[in-house]
Amino acid sequence: MTRNPRTILSDIRQLVGDTYLSSLYGINKRTLQRWTAQAPFVSEESIRANPMEKIVQVIARLRGEMGGDRVAQNLVEVFAAAAGGRLEVAEITPDKETVEEEMLDDATSLTVFREAIRSGASEVEVREAARRAKAEIDETLALYLSSRTTA
Repeated sequence: MTRNPRTILSDIRQLVGDTYLSSLYGINKRTLQRWTAQAPFVSEESIRANPMEKIVQVIARLRGEMGGDRVAQNLVEVFAAAAGGRLEVAEITPDKETVEEEMLDDATSLTVFREAIRSGASEVEVREAARRAKAEIDETLALYLSSRTTA
């Protein structure tokens, strides 16, 4: 079940309190109320876009830009990691024509991952290399499975 940012922010208000959020964002309690207000319970004039809604707008905008999907996914990965989770992309789109070409990408990305570990790269770099290697394997698997169902 997908929840809207206003409902989630209302939950956050209940858990951490208005004082914490007011201090964090440098706003007053009334602004918090406007951020969580929902029609038809209040007039449209009382509603103000909250930070979560603005992030959703940024993600939508990024997805319309060349290369923006990866940046949008990185943004969501930050939030997922902070919550103890990880992002799993629902749509896997192979970027090669054949399984063999995809397998070459697998080997290359796995080599990059291993080299990041061997060279003592930062945790961020190693995690990104691991994510990329996993994504390449997922692309290979998707293309392989789709070729078996069409054969």
